Amino acid sequence: MLNRIVPTLFLACLFLMCAVLPARAQELCAANFEMVTSLFEPSFGSYSIWETVKGEGQRQEAFKSVADMGAGVTLAAGEMVPLAGVHPVVMLTAYDKRGQELWEKFHNVSSVEAVVKILKTGEDRIALMVNRNHRGEGKTVWIGFFDAQGMFKTQKVIREKGKQFVGMDMALSPDGKRLIIAVSEVKAGGTAEKPVITHSPEVHILDVSSGKTLVSRAYVMGADAEILGVSSALFGEEQGEAIFVTGYVSYDGQKKSGWVMRLGPDAMMEWQQPFSRGLQSRLKRSAIYMKEYILAAGDALPTDGGHAGGWLMLIEASSGRVMWQRFYTGGYDYSGVDLAVHEDGLIALMMQATAPEVKDPDAPKVPLMEDDGTIIGKMDYLHMLVVDPRGVTLTGESYFKGYGARGFQMVLSADRRYLIAGSAETPYAEIYQKFAGMNDQGAFSEPAEGADDAGMPDQAVLTKAGLPGAEVTIGTLPADSPMEKTSLSDASVPERSLSGLALLNKKVSESVESKEGAEAEAGDEADLPRTTLDGWVFAGNGPEEYKDPCVKPEAVLP
Repeated sequence: MLNRIVPTLFLACLFLMCAVLPARAQELCAANFEMVTSLFEPSFGSYSIWETVKGEGQRQEAFKSVADMGAGVTLAAGEMVPLAGVHPVVMLTAYDKRGQELWEKFHNVSSVEAVVKILKTGEDRIALMVNRNHRGEGKTVWIGFFDAQGMFKTQKVIREKGKQFVGMDMALSPDGKRLIIAVSEVKAGGTAEKPVITHSPEVHILDVSSGKTLVSRAYVMGADAEILGVSSALFGEEQGEAIFVTGYVSYDGQKKSGWVMRLGPDAMMEWQQPFSRGLQSRLKRSAIYMKEYILAAGDALPTDGGHAGGWLMLIEASSGRVMWQRFYTGGYDYSGVDLAVHEDGLIALMMQATAPEVKDPDAPKVPLMEDDGTIIGKMDYLHMLVVDPRGVTLTGESYFKGYGARGFQMVLSADRRYLIAGSAETPYAEIYQKFAGMNDQGAFSEPAEGADDAGMPDQAVLTKAGLPGAEVTIGTLPADSPMEKTSLSDASVPERSLSGLALLNKKVSESVESKEGAEAEAGDEADLPRTTLDGWVFAGNGPEEYKDPCVKPEAVLP
């Protein structure tokens, strides 16, 4: 009798385990709808594969965008300001797989406000978006086309009489034949005492080969709305083409809500959905995910007015229904800047971590770091997260540079590396010692005879791609000509744009002479290091290949 009971009990336990295990696995593979993750404050920065900082003299540099050109070549685009009050110069720099500079070129596009983005549009062609502000004409969007060596070819300007346009983002269509450009029309209203600035989103689609405008559409969304990011991809079983835009919308002109809109290939709206969160929220970037979903990243400000948090959502592409959302908070203000999707389903999220302002004027000042590099103060940095398909955080990296770092764009290279463009604050002292020279008493002396110019690149590599009236034919072009011709003259760069060592020395001397007065007025603030802005590009390690435990392997037929 006992022999019969033991096998029966064993079979019962085995049956129970077989019933529980699938249920347990199903529970682990189900994504929680919402999770809030508190991020630790890093003590040391993470290691990168390579990194480079571009900065010369007192001029200001910032890399705004980066592109993987293939064969291990990384192309970074940004802006260089030789002197305060001077319009930026467009800067293109190529690096090899070890981060060594291959070449650099500077293009003097007229009335530049900011470089927005660079895209590889062919094997030997790139497109660059720049925002301009012409005196008498206002704000326009300049699209420059270059070859793979950074040589200017031709251009397209998005403008309309009576409108002020600001370029926000651009993307390439899945077939690589069309350039999708998101712009904001800036509108000034209100009164002189209470001016009100509002925005209205538009999408323009250009033919890549000719630059001809194929589609231009404007969208009326509430009292104020902007597209902050645009992406394009094939989705669904039928692999239909769609354009996804992310941004914010405000119906009362005050509270901003994150916003996602899906457009067809002709930029006609399929659906749009606001996502309200806290006091304010924005969605900045999007990416197609597993053919059926959209990932959207941004930030949200809590209702209690605490630190801003990073925001990541998974949305159903066909309807806009939220599948899950994640929030990332901590002792910094976090903001989602960019995201990317690995082929194995892992999600890379890049967030900007901004040190909160110290509101107490009597609070003791904490140094940024110890002599060994241990970070003990708060400085701006980049926080990278790797997230699985259910929104679970797997790894995190922290990237610091100088006294504060800022990231603008991230792309995935063919070998799973993260290529990131940004800027970093560099102490003035290093710049002064390198370019101005110091005597034994610490006073700044005249530069050595024959010293090179530290403010601007050699004129031989500074291309005039500006749009002054004498150099450009605009009004006389045929109506069906989408491109504006420009001549690349060899005219010298205006003297006000040049800042040699003599001018740098003068500026430094003036700064030294006024130091005592500044100390008297600013008190302890005079002890803070003075910094300049340098361009920063680096390659970060991507995650190892990932096998999702919740996805059954496909059956192999004999």
